[in-house]
Amino acid sequence: MIQPVDLELAMEMAKTPEGKSKLAYAHGLSVYNPDATPPAPFDECPEPECSICGIIACAYDEPFHFHHDGCPAEAAIEGMVGLRVFHRRADMFGVVKVIQGKLAFVKYEWPYDPAADAVEVPVSELRPA
Repeated sequence: MIQPVDLELAMEMAKTPEGKSKLAYAHGLSVYNPDATPPAPFDECPEPECSICGIIACAYDEPFHFHHDGCPAEAAIEGMVGLRVFHRRADMFGVVKVIQGKLAFVKYEWPYDPAADAVEVPVSELRPA
């Protein structure tokens, strides 16, 4: 039986793999395996665009992951490659070179060093510049 779960609580729980597993169990999904594709049997949920299932399934914890127009988080993040961004934790600007899962590889503008490698940064710490 699929159980209702508060969306704010779900977003907080989804920050760790253990939290996602507990969230799947609390929501009533029979199994959760983060290495599987999909990570849980989402067909057990009667709601086709379920926000809780979206949070569990999405690499970016997006509640609208199963939206009929596609996942907005994945579309936005894929569109970041080549864009100038602000890394809020480092207080620096740079350009996104590659996105791999929840990580972006950013080439910082300062100090300018054309030979320097791009730095691995969590996507959640970047904002469009």
